[in-house]
Amino acid sequence: MHLCLGTWEIQDENEISGKSLRNFHLATKYDENSGKSWQKWALANYQLGFQLENRTEVNEEIDLKRAICAMEGLFKAISLNCKYSLENIFRIFKMALKLKEISEISEIVRKNLKAMRIQEWIPMIPTLVSKFNSSHVIGEILEEIGNQFPNAVIFPLMSTRIENSQKTPQLEDLIFKLKSTDPMLWDQVQLLFDEISLISRPMEEIWNTKITELSQKFFQEKSFNLKEYIELHDLLESRDLSQLEKRVFDQEMMNLIHFAKIQLENFEREKENENSKKFGEIMWDAYSAIFRKLQKTILPRYPCSEISEISARLSDFRNSRVEIPGTDHVTISHVTCRFSRNCHCCANRFLKFHGTDGKEYEFSIERNSTDGWMRMMDIFNSFLRRENSKFQLETVPTISVSRDLCLLGIILPRENLWTAIRNFRENSRNPISFNSELSLQNKFSQNFNEIPLDQKLEIFEKVCKQVPGTDLRRNFWKNSVNAESWYSRRQNFTKSLACLSMVNYVTCLSSCNPSGLFILKKSNKVARFGFEYSPNFQSNVSVYWKDYVPFRLTRQLVNAMEISQVESTFKKSCEGVLEILQKFREVVAFMLKIQLGEDLAKFQDLLVPKATQRIEQILYDTEKLGIPKFVDRIIEEAKNPENLIQQMAAWNPYW
Repeated sequence: MHLCLGTWEIQDENEISGKSLRNFHLATKYDENSGKSWQKWALANYQLGFQLENRTEVNEEIDLKRAICAMEGLFKAISLNCKYSLENIFRIFKMALKLKEISEISEIVRKNLKAMRIQEWIPMIPTLVSKFNSSHVIGEILEEIGNQFPNAVIFPLMSTRIENSQKTPQLEDLIFKLKSTDPMLWDQVQLLFDEISLISRPMEEIWNTKITELSQKFFQEKSFNLKEYIELHDLLESRDLSQLEKRVFDQEMMNLIHFAKIQLENFEREKENENSKKFGEIMWDAYSAIFRKLQKTILPRYPCSEISEISARLSDFRNSRVEIPGTDHVTISHVTCRFSRNCHCCANRFLKFHGTDGKEYEFSIERNSTDGWMRMMDIFNSFLRRENSKFQLETVPTISVSRDLCLLGIILPRENLWTAIRNFRENSRNPISFNSELSLQNKFSQNFNEIPLDQKLEIFEKVCKQVPGTDLRRNFWKNSVNAESWYSRRQNFTKSLACLSMVNYVTCLSSCNPSGLFILKKSNKVARFGFEYSPNFQSNVSVYWKDYVPFRLTRQLVNAMEISQVESTFKKSCEGVLEILQKFREVVAFMLKIQLGEDLAKFQDLLVPKATQRIEQILYDTEKLGIPKFVDRIIEEAKNPENLIQQMAAWNPYW
């Protein structure tokens, strides 16, 4: 009764009366095992004492009492299996950060950690690690999790340790405590990280890439940076070379490298003399010979490599205690590697973990920071599934190794949008060129990027009339076994595209080019595995790279939704996803600010205030316009031909 009375008396979530607060408190007294009562009581105190910052009157003593009541109520609601446990944990974390100087708050956290199910904190581990130095309470939470679930904390902690050039005493102390409970596990993860870092950049590719960069300085600036040349040789001498690298550098290229080093020493000795230019050219000729040998002989000769050739230690890595991410306590039995190069000599590296359950789990080695965004997508999924099971983002397990290196799980079979359309056009009864639209565009104008906007629009409309963008739609029908399967797959495509589009837009991610948008062959759902910020929120970005559309909604995607196109399932799904994100806007905004802060520290070119302002505007201000009208507006922006033709050429507005 008191719970109902308190709820009825709340007219607005920002105007909680003392009477409703008293009723919620009485509800917890009369039924101490009611998770809903504790949730209402905690949330009312949280909003009154902590969340509302636009109040006219502020009483620090009363606010502190309410914060303590809120913290205790949130812990109690979590222990009673309240369905809002994840949001409550975020609120506890937020309060612990803001009120870290208050001993009562820290004491409440310590007291309740033992009583609650510690696994509730596991989705928060990366966020806890990122704010490790902000509060000593966070270290205690991580220690408690690590004692019960060591495999859950070991990857984020080891990755953070590698990223920090200066080791912090608090982090080292925490790792020492956790390592003492299971030293073998930590040693195995350290070995795994070390070897992944080595095979992600083989020595022959380091030399190939570095000499390419040095050639630009030599031909454009006519300058030599001797330090960079010396570092190449020092790295070669200090590194423990793999079997393949020894074959390349100690046998096939030994004479060339030895000769280049002699010429480097000669130039260093004579650089102040009149003949320095001559010695510099001789030195550069020696390094050019190494580059030609790598390009024409070495890299093409080894298109594929076995794990024993690139990492003997990984080849001997067997029966470990390390759990494979994304599995239920399945440990690594042994590791194999698929290492190949394409025609441009760029390596594709895949690690295959063979689990103790007899299954194989394949991961690609990526030189980016995908893992942070993928973990955030997992948390978004928990909100989406709870409110509407029809909405879900496709995610894969990830392992962060260092600041710009991670392992990304692979879902097979799949193909990106570019491959799907190209294969369909080439294998159809009347095959056409996969880039027929761009060929027609070039016939109409050789300088498409330089002509006025109205002429671009005219050419775009002519090309669209001559080449119908129905390849993806026909491909879906062709690959369906019957009409029921086709309908189900089409629904999966439309809903997953809507879900992905809204989440990408809210989180300031770039609109995908055709090679970045994947279609899973079994379910026909749309997925994205690479996450880049929209150029609109990065500094020093050319207008050519700017995003003119909120998300990708080209004619191929629209036509694949069949007769209703964007007006039915797609639009309703967009509204549903945006409504859920708005409902959990406090947690979503808080998470995104943390992620934006982490990426600012990594890349130093992100306009965090601008991105944060856009996030808050979408999540907090759509109520003024209304979600349906807001969705209508951004869909029109995404479909507008004037916006599409201003995207860069690689984005391909026709697909």
